[in-house]
Amino acid sequence: MRRRTVALAVVAGAVAASPAVATAAPRARPFAGGTTDSAESALRGLGGYEREAVDRVLRALAARVDPAPGGKRIRTVRVVNLDVFGPSDGPLRWLDALHRTSRPEAVRREVLLRPGDVWNAERAAESERRLRDPLRTSLAVVLPLATDSGGTVDVLVVTWDVWSLRLNSDFEVQDGALTSLLLRPAESNFLGLRKQVGALFEMDQGQFTAGPVYADPNLAGTHITLDLEFGASFSRATSQFEGTVASLAIGSPLWSLDRQWGWRVVARRANTVQRTFAGDDLARYDAPSTPEDDRLPRAFRLATIDIDAVALHRSGAAYKHDIEFGHQLRAASPKLLDGFAASPEARDDFIRDILPEDEVTSSLVGRYRLSEARFVELYDVRSYDLAEDLQLGPDLAAEIAVGLRPIGSDRGFVRIGASAGWTERLGADGYARARASVAQRRTASGVVDRDYRAAAEVITPSAWRRVRAVLRADARAIRDSTRGEFLAAGGDTGLRGYPVAAFEGDTRAVVTVELRTLHWRLGFARVGGTVFWDAGGAATRPDRVTAFPVHHDVGIGARIVAPQTGPDALRIDWAVPLDGGLPGRLSLGFGEVF
Repeated sequence: MRRRTVALAVVAGAVAASPAVATAAPRARPFAGGTTDSAESALRGLGGYEREAVDRVLRALAARVDPAPGGKRIRTVRVVNLDVFGPSDGPLRWLDALHRTSRPEAVRREVLLRPGDVWNAERAAESERRLRDPLRTSLAVVLPLATDSGGTVDVLVVTWDVWSLRLNSDFEVQDGALTSLLLRPAESNFLGLRKQVGALFEMDQGQFTAGPVYADPNLAGTHITLDLEFGASFSRATSQFEGTVASLAIGSPLWSLDRQWGWRVVARRANTVQRTFAGDDLARYDAPSTPEDDRLPRAFRLATIDIDAVALHRSGAAYKHDIEFGHQLRAASPKLLDGFAASPEARDDFIRDILPEDEVTSSLVGRYRLSEARFVELYDVRSYDLAEDLQLGPDLAAEIAVGLRPIGSDRGFVRIGASAGWTERLGADGYARARASVAQRRTASGVVDRDYRAAAEVITPSAWRRVRAVLRADARAIRDSTRGEFLAAGGDTGLRGYPVAAFEGDTRAVVTVELRTLHWRLGFARVGGTVFWDAGGAATRPDRVTAFPVHHDVGIGARIVAPQTGPDALRIDWAVPLDGGLPGRLSLGFGEVF
């Protein structure tokens, strides 16, 4: 489930507080390298929210941006972190007393420029990307300031905190029913140290899970990351205890483009009930070996253990070569639920068709990725007035895992996977992206777990400073799955006019076309709208393209982004299925469908 963070009460208060302001012109801010060294280029393309913050800080400091910082040494790094609510937010400013802003030293630790270094626009841009964080920081701008000492500049780091003490949430409402809910009450900037302490409540259509969480992106100032979660799971229908989930992730990531070595250990253990839903109801299974419709609930217990331990290495300048190598352990143990009532024939069919294999895999794994260190900042695509970082150029990846009995695998196997993608700008503020991937596992008995996927996305440049078109096509097929996988279409998977998982099979294809407005400012919130058309579906092994069932819907939607609470939009969509008619379906959630 996608995790988004927003404080609905703050959004509502913001929208009610101030009148609307017309949208600004579209922008895209290039940061391809260290050549953008003039004051004009340093400020060009900033979003309205960013420019408001920078202008306020420059006035308060009586400072100005250095018009020619190239080749100058950095004298000091000055951090100005703004309160969540500013001078124009009226009575909402009293809420700042309840919020601890990020400490300057915690922000400075993420900046890749140090006193004594030569000013570098590329490192300034990378520092901005590091600091932008939906849980803690809504914007980050790094600029060179003129000094009274020849040959030097000061680095100004302007950040604007988001409201970190809050009920972070994500939800989906389909056909008036709450299909998923995430509540993560937490202090995401504990003591201003950019660490998260809180709790997790996560609910889907079948169960809910609750427990504590802790996340530290910079353990003891070492750039080592630590994430801990534990949860107890309960049936949503009966509130009966069903199991536990726990995870630990610790590592030293490749936290800058110049970082060469790192490591990561991720461990997760779960023992819970797995359910499949069709719309609002538990999906049913009809065994092919019996004449009657068995209507067996598609639910079973699954215990899993997943452990990854890898070393990381990066090399290259304009093009980055990332290599991972290490060990991967997977253990899955499925069981039928107590009270599972079926004939022996139906029971065997259910185990064969629905349950994943009971298997332990232990493998040596190697991964490679090639990418280009070329980035651009866009606006008004998903987060409206907040900068969105987009990596351009090729993105090629390959993986091989060799399962060996001597290191604990139930069987020997070779798993291979590869993907290829490319992202390129379109005009001033659009882009196009295409990606394809293939994966499979070869065992002594044959090839299993085949997975094929292709996707393309086009974000057109904005027209008339008001609208842009957004197109996406996504097709995927899985074959001979040992994990009990299936593909579904409906609801938030791209066909918004149909119930959740209305269509399922081992093949899925969805096409979506939207016409989205750029933002209008309403108080400190940013609002916009969309009209859309979805087409697609899912089926089992269609023998030809013309046999694939295609369904259509059309609809309209609204989006609201409150920068004080994070970059993700509150999404409200109403869609009408063309083969179902009115009144259609209303869905709410966070973030764009794509």
